Amino acid sequence: MNTLHGLLGTVLLFTAASTAFAYEDYSGCSDCHGAFTGNDSPKGTVFPSDDKHAMHRAAANMDTECLLCHTSTGDLPLIGSSGGTANNAGLGCVGCHGREEDLGNDNTSPGRGAGLRQHHYVSGTTVCAGCHSDANPANYRPVGEQARPPYYGTIDTKANDACNLNAAAKAGENWSVGDFRGLDNDGDGRYDRADSDCAPPMASVSDTSGNAVAEFAVLRQGAVASLPGYVAEIRDGATGTLQRYLDFFDDTWTPVAMSGLGDTDSNGRPEVAVLAVRLTDGRAAVQVKNASGDQLPRLVWTSAGYSPVGMATIEVPAYNGGIARAALLSIRDSDGRGVVEVKNLVGATSADVVWLTAGFTPLGIVMAGDADGNGVPEVAVLTRRNSDGRIAVEVKNVSGSTNGNTVWFDGGYTPRAIVAAGDADANSIPDVAVLMTRNSDGRMVAAVKNVRGATDTSTVWYAEAHAPLGLLAVGDVDANSVPELGVLSTRNSDGRILVEVKNAAGATAPSDLWFSSGFTARSAVKAPDVDSNGVAEAAVLVARASDGRMAIELRNLRGAQQVRTIWLTPQ
Repeated sequence: MNTLHGLLGTVLLFTAASTAFAYEDYSGCSDCHGAFTGNDSPKGTVFPSDDKHAMHRAAANMDTECLLCHTSTGDLPLIGSSGGTANNAGLGCVGCHGREEDLGNDNTSPGRGAGLRQHHYVSGTTVCAGCHSDANPANYRPVGEQARPPYYGTIDTKANDACNLNAAAKAGENWSVGDFRGLDNDGDGRYDRADSDCAPPMASVSDTSGNAVAEFAVLRQGAVASLPGYVAEIRDGATGTLQRYLDFFDDTWTPVAMSGLGDTDSNGRPEVAVLAVRLTDGRAAVQVKNASGDQLPRLVWTSAGYSPVGMATIEVPAYNGGIARAALLSIRDSDGRGVVEVKNLVGATSADVVWLTAGFTPLGIVMAGDADGNGVPEVAVLTRRNSDGRIAVEVKNVSGSTNGNTVWFDGGYTPRAIVAAGDADANSIPDVAVLMTRNSDGRMVAAVKNVRGATDTSTVWYAEAHAPLGLLAVGDVDANSVPELGVLSTRNSDGRILVEVKNAAGATAPSDLWFSSGFTARSAVKAPDVDSNGVAEAAVLVARASDGRMAIELRNLRGAQQVRTIWLTPQ
């Protein structure tokens, strides 16, 4: 669906006799894209019911609320404003075709549509640059493909995934017929999973160099000329020295998740696992390789007819004879039902299948300890109820009787991420933390709840006017016997990167870790004290806005931040 950008007004200007005229609604798009109620497409895209409007509005399709795009029934979709709903401000078309992180970088508009304008610019339609400074890639680099538009994932539309990781029609941000392609959100000409911004970029890996310091694996595409597919660039956490390039899937695959592992094959070397989806048929597999020495690759397939969402790894010596397993979260293509396939990563796969409740969309998965005390690890799956957007976490055993439990969260919020949060209330029951944004104002909050029994634990609010990018469980770095949570975000006014660390219960004792300006954040992990000062660190993978050069910036989670930067191979 590579032309959907044009449907909702990325061509804001047309020229006539050297004068540029701004368009505030879809009328400026129709010369190329035809009537909004028609089926015209410059690239031959096929729309449900042969109608762009039906694709956006019909309940069987995207089911978008009218006032996200319009001010009243019958008017054309508006580019930068609309009536809005109780759950979403009236942003118009850029609510789904723009990103908050691009605000403030245009001389004419608020800036949400930078990626849309650049998509047209690099495709040869440069008319937007007549007024908009951010339309030219030489002037501004939009935030990456993975940043979600503000309407995504809310109750007012089914659009929810900027990377379109669900390889199926009528899901994520792909609502056309038969092409499995969504949008080019950042305007660089690479769509969805073909954009390296959507790769799972970084994991912490145990020491392979012998200096007792953890290392970082960053998954990249095109960083090594001799390895054109996806490569894990492994760097020493203390010195930044390149340890090796670990080649994974070729470019006919797109990664979905990556994890550092222990020594699952008992050869004395830590390993790296990458979950990826094959673009030719949507089939997914996990590839496991040793992080040093012989790679000894292993491939674990998921079932056909399912689209991967995420992965959690299980390394519990007292379970499954100590054999490591992967819990692979997927969506069944035929009906959207969520399922977790649990498979061994060594030897016979010995699959267990854990079905999730129908009518919910699964969004993320973590391991949640053994709250029912039966010796079987449990998964916690973040879900959103399709009927009303209500957030729930389903907790189930990964094998045997699932002994399911559902943990509900307040209405009026949009789910962003989930982590296992230790035992914040010290009641010997594991907790999960869900990062959410309040629909009324976008405020970030982490709700911490027990996975079984009485669930109410604590609510931790984070910075206003920030866009959330991730949630970290960082342990108890201030040694007060309460685990802490870190939220990775960017400030709306200038894009500045922040990791905000707070206790998960009781007095929050905040610690703000600011990162260098002029960079965009990709992801973050907790690093286990790589500078050997007794304090764990937050490691944030960043890209320099001026040239895209990638680096890992590290800050101590408490006390003096000890700023350090590890630069990655240029590309």
